[in-house]
Amino acid sequence: MFKRFSANYMAMLLVLDGLWIQVALWSAMKLRFVLPLGQVLSPEWVPQFVTVPTLELHIVVGILWLAAFMLASLYTPRRIIRWYDEFSRLVVVHTTAAFSLAGLLYMASTELPRLTFAYFYILVLFGLLGYRSLLRYWHRLRQRQFSSAARILIVGAGRV
Repeated sequence: MFKRFSANYMAMLLVLDGLWIQVALWSAMKLRFVLPLGQVLSPEWVPQFVTVPTLELHIVVGILWLAAFMLASLYTPRRIIRWYDEFSRLVVVHTTAAFSLAGLLYMASTELPRLTFAYFYILVLFGLLGYRSLLRYWHRLRQRQFSSAARILIVGAGRV
Protein backbone atom coordinates (compact mmCIF):
# COMPACT_ATOMS: atom_id res chain seq x y z
CA MET A 1 0.00 0.00 0.00
CA PHE A 2 1.05 3.55 -0.64
CA LYS A 3 1.36 5.83 2.34
CA ARG A 4 0.27 9.31 1.58
CA PHE A 5 3.27 11.56 0.79
CA SER A 6 5.75 8.66 0.67
CA ALA A 7 8.37 8.47 -2.08
CA ASN A 8 6.43 5.67 -3.79
CA TYR A 9 3.25 7.74 -3.74
CA MET A 10 5.03 10.73 -5.28
CA ALA A 11 6.59 8.49 -7.95
CA MET A 12 3.13 7.11 -8.71
CA LEU A 13 1.80 10.67 -9.09
CA LEU A 14 4.64 11.47 -11.50
CA VAL A 15 3.87 8.44 -13.66
CA LEU A 16 0.10 9.05 -13.60
CA ASP A 17 0.61 12.72 -14.50
CA GLY A 18 2.81 11.79 -17.45
CA LEU A 19 0.35 9.18 -18.69
CA TRP A 20 -2.65 11.46 -18.33
CA ILE A 21 -0.92 14.28 -20.22
CA GLN A 22 -0.18 11.95 -23.14
CA VAL A 23 -3.73 10.57 -23.20
CA ALA A 24 -5.16 14.10 -23.05
CA LEU A 25 -3.06 15.26 -26.02
CA TRP A 26 -4.22 12.29 -28.09
CA SER A 27 -7.85 12.75 -26.96
CA ALA A 28 -7.80 16.48 -27.71
CA MET A 29 -7.05 15.81 -31.36
CA LYS A 30 -9.84 13.22 -31.53
CA LEU A 31 -12.27 15.65 -29.86
CA ARG A 32 -11.42 18.28 -32.47
CA PHE A 33 -12.99 16.07 -35.13
CA VAL A 34 -15.96 14.94 -33.02
CA LEU A 35 -17.25 18.08 -31.26
CA PRO A 36 -19.16 20.48 -33.50
CA LEU A 37 -17.38 23.65 -32.35
CA GLY A 38 -15.49 26.03 -34.60
CA GLN A 39 -14.90 25.46 -38.28
CA VAL A 40 -15.46 22.02 -39.67
CA LEU A 41 -12.17 20.16 -39.81
CA SER A 42 -12.35 16.88 -41.63
CA PRO A 43 -9.68 14.24 -40.97
CA GLU A 44 -8.88 14.19 -44.70
CA TRP A 45 -7.87 17.87 -44.60
CA VAL A 46 -5.50 17.52 -41.67
CA PRO A 47 -2.25 16.82 -43.57
CA GLN A 48 -2.79 19.92 -45.74
CA PHE A 49 -3.77 22.52 -43.14
CA VAL A 50 -2.80 21.50 -39.60
CA THR A 51 -0.30 19.40 -37.72
CA VAL A 52 -1.25 16.13 -36.09
CA PRO A 53 0.52 15.56 -32.76
CA THR A 54 3.47 13.32 -33.57
CA LEU A 55 5.69 11.25 -31.32
CA GLU A 56 8.12 14.16 -31.07
CA LEU A 57 5.37 16.52 -29.91
CA HIS A 58 4.20 13.97 -27.33
CA ILE A 59 7.75 13.68 -25.98
CA VAL A 60 8.20 17.46 -25.84
CA VAL A 61 4.85 17.94 -24.10
CA GLY A 62 5.64 15.22 -21.55
CA ILE A 63 9.08 16.65 -20.79
CA LEU A 64 7.75 20.22 -20.61
CA TRP A 65 4.90 19.40 -18.22
CA LEU A 66 6.83 17.07 -15.94
CA ALA A 67 9.79 19.45 -15.77
CA ALA A 68 7.43 22.31 -14.88
CA PHE A 69 5.75 20.16 -12.22
CA MET A 70 9.10 19.22 -10.71
CA LEU A 71 10.43 22.78 -10.77
CA ALA A 72 7.30 23.97 -8.98
CA SER A 73 7.77 21.31 -6.27
CA LEU A 74 4.50 19.60 -7.09
CA TYR A 75 6.03 16.30 -5.98
CA THR A 76 7.47 17.65 -2.72
CA PRO A 77 5.28 16.42 0.15
CA ARG A 78 5.93 19.41 2.42
CA ARG A 79 4.54 21.80 -0.19
CA ILE A 80 1.28 20.01 -0.98
CA ILE A 81 -0.05 18.94 2.41
CA ARG A 82 -3.36 20.78 2.10
CA TRP A 83 -5.64 20.31 -0.88
CA TYR A 84 -5.77 24.00 -1.77
CA ASP A 85 -1.96 24.21 -1.78
CA GLU A 86 -1.74 21.31 -4.20
CA PHE A 87 -4.59 22.43 -6.45
CA SER A 88 -3.56 26.08 -6.66
CA ARG A 89 0.02 25.07 -7.41
CA LEU A 90 -1.23 22.60 -10.03
CA VAL A 91 -3.39 25.20 -11.80
CA VAL A 92 -0.60 27.79 -11.89
CA VAL A 93 2.04 25.34 -13.12
CA HIS A 94 -0.29 23.79 -15.71
CA THR A 95 -1.17 27.22 -17.08
CA THR A 96 2.50 28.20 -17.21
CA ALA A 97 3.38 24.99 -19.05
CA ALA A 98 0.51 25.57 -21.49
CA PHE A 99 1.76 29.09 -22.26
CA SER A 100 5.25 27.68 -22.71
CA LEU A 101 3.92 25.08 -25.15
CA ALA A 102 2.01 27.77 -27.06
CA GLY A 103 5.20 29.80 -27.38
CA LEU A 104 7.19 26.76 -28.42
CA LEU A 105 4.62 25.83 -31.08
CA TYR A 106 4.63 29.41 -32.37
CA MET A 107 8.43 29.53 -32.55
CA ALA A 108 8.51 26.18 -34.35
CA SER A 109 5.78 27.32 -36.78
CA THR A 110 3.70 24.28 -35.94
CA GLU A 111 0.05 24.65 -36.92
CA LEU A 112 -1.78 22.87 -34.10
CA PRO A 113 -5.51 23.74 -34.18
CA ARG A 114 -6.46 26.23 -31.48
CA LEU A 115 -9.46 24.20 -30.37
CA THR A 116 -7.21 21.16 -30.00
CA PHE A 117 -4.98 23.22 -27.73
CA ALA A 118 -8.01 24.40 -25.72
CA TYR A 119 -9.36 20.85 -25.41
CA PHE A 120 -5.92 19.67 -24.30
CA TYR A 121 -5.70 22.41 -21.66
CA ILE A 122 -9.14 21.61 -20.25
CA LEU A 123 -8.67 17.82 -20.35
CA VAL A 124 -5.34 17.96 -18.55
CA LEU A 125 -6.55 20.44 -15.94
CA PHE A 126 -9.74 18.61 -15.03
CA GLY A 127 -8.11 15.19 -15.33
CA LEU A 128 -5.26 16.03 -12.97
CA LEU A 129 -7.51 17.79 -10.47
CA GLY A 130 -10.03 14.96 -10.68
CA TYR A 131 -7.75 12.03 -10.08
CA ARG A 132 -5.83 13.85 -7.35
CA SER A 133 -9.14 14.64 -5.63
CA LEU A 134 -10.09 10.97 -5.83
CA LEU A 135 -6.74 9.92 -4.35
CA ARG A 136 -7.14 12.39 -1.47
CA TYR A 137 -10.67 11.14 -0.83
CA TRP A 138 -9.50 7.50 -0.94
CA HIS A 139 -6.72 8.22 1.56
CA ARG A 140 -9.19 9.98 3.84
CA LEU A 141 -11.51 6.96 3.76
CA ARG A 142 -8.63 4.58 4.47
CA GLN A 143 -7.49 6.76 7.36
CA ARG A 144 -10.94 6.62 8.98
CA GLN A 145 -11.14 2.87 8.46
CA PHE A 146 -7.83 2.14 10.16
CA SER A 147 -7.97 4.79 12.88
CA SER A 148 -8.40 2.42 15.81
CA ALA A 149 -6.49 3.16 18.99
CA ALA A 150 -3.03 1.68 19.20
CA ARG A 151 -2.43 -0.58 22.16
CA ILE A 152 1.04 -0.14 23.61
CA LEU A 153 2.60 -2.03 26.50
CA ILE A 154 5.29 -0.12 28.37
CA VAL A 155 7.53 -2.30 30.47
CA GLY A 156 9.28 -0.48 33.29
CA ALA A 157 11.04 -0.96 36.63
CA GLY A 158 8.25 0.10 38.94
CA ARG A 159 5.08 -1.20 40.57
CA VAL A 160 1.97 -1.44 38.55
